[in-house]
Amino acid sequence: MDLSILEALEPQSAFLIHMLDRAFWWKRRSRQVGRETPPLFVVVDEAHNYFPQGGLIQEDVIYLIARKLQRIAREGRKERLGLILATQFPRDIHAVVRSLCNTRIIFRVDRTDVPVLDLPREYEETATRMDDLTAIVKSPVGLRMGYATIRVPLTVTEHVDLSAMS
Repeated sequence: MDLSILEALEPQSAFLIHMLDRAFWWKRRSRQVGRETPPLFVVVDEAHNYFPQGGLIQEDVIYLIARKLQRIAREGRKERLGLILATQFPRDIHAVVRSLCNTRIIFRVDRTDVPVLDLPREYEETATRMDDLTAIVKSPVGLRMGYATIRVPLTVTEHVDLSAMS
């Protein structure tokens, strides 16, 4: 769903959070009444636009957003609801929202992004020099964080920008 029709940032963020909240409660109520629903993954591309750092959205709104995201992060798996936040600019995502991301898949980043990624020192340099299709996975393993470097296979589908075709 393209939210750019709403033009301003706050209405876009508000609508996105409303839709995430509705999805969560739909999944929960369906499970409670025994209605089977398929797993649902919501992917928010350009997440830095919806959860920005630096005062573009009022702090009280960010904390409201964070509470709703926190519920999805904590309880979403039970409801078969997943959330993926994707960005090329992790430093531009509000720190509160970043802190809710348990598992991170980090492709090559600019040096200015390294401090916000909370990587061990041995991965900091790697994060800025990785080849294409290589990533660092940071995820909880038991009671501690685990790290791994992975190689992603080439996609089998071609990306086509339909908006460029006329």
